[in-house]
Amino acid sequence: MEKGRICLWLLVGFLLCGCQTNSMQEEVIIKQFDQFFEQIRVLFGHHIKEDGVFFNEHYHTENDINEKLAPLMTDEGMDQLLDELYEFKTGKYVYNGKLQEYLHERSQADYYPTLRSTVFNPGIRMILEEDLNISIEGNKAKVIAENAPVLYYDENSPYGQHHFGMLGYPAIDYLTVHVDMEREGEEFFISSFSIEASSSLN
Repeated sequence: MEKGRICLWLLVGFLLCGCQTNSMQEEVIIKQFDQFFEQIRVLFGHHIKEDGVFFNEHYHTENDINEKLAPLMTDEGMDQLLDELYEFKTGKYVYNGKLQEYLHERSQADYYPTLRSTVFNPGIRMILEEDLNISIEGNKAKVIAENAPVLYYDENSPYGQHHFGMLGYPAIDYLTVHVDMEREGEEFFISSFSIEASSSLN
């Protein structure tokens, strides 16, 4: 009987330890997720134009970008980021065609539509934690939000319509975000990502 109780307590302790470990890992993952989408936004700013193309005055070499994001991404994740957002011209990483077009036109109403399906979408950090689904398998993790609602302003608010609507924001958008991570030591690093938005901007 006594032996049975000891085994039971060992099992309970093991399960509690496993739950705490997963909980701690999820906290690390959410923190990394949030930091990435916070830090990434500085890469789309400080725009200057040279030889007919726009680029970030402070972040336009691989070393510049790597120094900012290396604590958050794997090499594969960095490669995807560079491929999706930039073109390499005359020794610099300049914004890709879609971002270039926006900066050349500078239409306020195109601001959000241009960024909404990129890592620069400011609404990603507004996704509620309860809308994030986290799964962990070995040294890999996934963070997924499927059609997560992001409320930018009350559609009946003149203030919201003026200040956000003029930049192309809808009152509410629905974002689907997939982020893959890999664990190295006690940290998780982003290895791939995808962002989609599904509401109509008409």
